[in-house]
Amino acid sequence: MSFLYTLGTLLQSSLTPFDFIDDVGTPLALIAFIVASVFWYFRYRDLEKRKMLEKLTDDSKVQTAQIILDNLHVDTQNLTDKQKYNLAMQKLKDKARHRMTISILLAFLAVIALIMVLFYNPKEITESSSPLNKQFETVSYRINVEVYQDSVIKREVIGTKEHLNDHCQGSQNIDWRIIADSLNGWHIDITTINAQADLRERSVFSGIFNQSKNGFNLRGIVRNKGKCNEVLGQIVTHDARGKMHIAYSYFEEKLIRSRKPYNKKIEGTFLKGNIKEVEIPENIADYTIILTDEKGNTIELSNGVIDQKKFSVKQVGKTKLIIQSKI
Repeated sequence: MSFLYTLGTLLQSSLTPFDFIDDVGTPLALIAFIVASVFWYFRYRDLEKRKMLEKLTDDSKVQTAQIILDNLHVDTQNLTDKQKYNLAMQKLKDKARHRMTISILLAFLAVIALIMVLFYNPKEITESSSPLNKQFETVSYRINVEVYQDSVIKREVIGTKEHLNDHCQGSQNIDWRIIADSLNGWHIDITTINAQADLRERSVFSGIFNQSKNGFNLRGIVRNKGKCNEVLGQIVTHDARGKMHIAYSYFEEKLIRSRKPYNKKIEGTFLKGNIKEVEIPENIADYTIILTDEKGNTIELSNGVIDQKKFSVKQVGKTKLIIQSKI
């Protein structure tokens, strides 16, 4: 529908603007529809007043004419009833003509504005594009999500510690510290610590101390049995050498974080030009958003590419993505 056809048809017929809504499909027709609606409204209101005045009884005509003239600030003190009626009809006619003149001026300015828009930005407004249709275009989205998955792995650690006294050596206090491989993420499960002692002579194993995920201590005393005897400064008999041998074991644990696809679908639609809030899992590792318009055009966003053409995305907190349409 062209501008002149819309404007001329509406003004020359008894139709209302609502009869033309289905035919509005281009920017030109939209502007014509708006301007023609203004024309129709001014003409309709004044015509209805005149028709109403003509249909009234004589007494009502005079009263209504008086009200109209009073609203127009016309002095009727020296006028007859017939003169008041005729003057009111003429005033309504003049007022309608004046409003039509203003409407024509508005229509002219609208056409000039349209020409300027087309001249400076012809690609944005064409006969084949419709702002009314664009307003209700839908965009579908599909979000592929990867989440973190934590798991614990275990390994057994087996080791030994040993101390053997020399002959004629006094008691020796033993304190061995066993430490976890913390630098590589391993920690000791203290419930699995075990130690077995092999003792000789008068040696004593005191037990396991200071147990924590980072390590523990093995303590004891190594003592010889018997005495060393000297004759003329020379040792002629030796004592029995004390010994402590500890076999220990425990399990270490390590937290492994891996990534896996999220097994629930996150998809839907929203109107172009709007903001869409989407709930996501809390332990998200990565995401990719695929946006598809009604023509099948696709745009891809991710946590690495948050802005692309007419769409952008940002993460709010740990469980929400906000997709912004810039149109």
